[in-house]
Amino acid sequence: ILAVTRCPLACRHLRRAGAHLLDDSDCTGLNAAVSSAASVLEAQGVPGFLTVPGDIPAVSPLEVERVAHSINKFSGLTLVPAADGQGTNCLAMSPPKLLPPLFGPGSVEAHTRAATGQNIEVRLVSLPGFGFDVDTPEDLRQVNQYPQARQTASFLDSIGFAEHYTRLDEGVGSDFAAIG
Repeated sequence: ILAVTRCPLACRHLRRAGAHLLDDSDCTGLNAAVSSAASVLEAQGVPGFLTVPGDIPAVSPLEVERVAHSINKFSGLTLVPAADGQGTNCLAMSPPKLLPPLFGPGSVEAHTRAATGQNIEVRLVSLPGFGFDVDTPEDLRQVNQYPQARQTASFLDSIGFAEHYTRLDEGVGSDFAAIG
């Protein structure tokens, strides 16, 4: 596992878990960070890779295996869309630098268009754990609906998220909510 981050706390936990780390201080955004990681992996002779953004709390090991199998068995591009069908919640490519990453609004369509323009096979795989991403406080309220997201749910409970969010709904802290 190669994790791309500049967060010291994340680095500490990732090192403990045995991950290799790539500092993304020189990267401007997710696409640059993923591209940097793909370059490192390709230079090391890794035949393919998959990337999972950090806001996907409900993905299961079985879902990761399914996507990994896809890139191990076939060259090309595998996309796992967000539940809305627009965003890309997992991008897998073989070889790693097959295409530049195009995360952002409408990224499933952007990745598909870029691949088909170069006659690259595209596989779309719908997986419920990958489908759930956290983009809003309302999404965080739904974390308890996903058994695979129990660590995220436990963390939210430990910081009193539900109480704080209810208070924001009632107008307490609305100045903070408006600027944060």
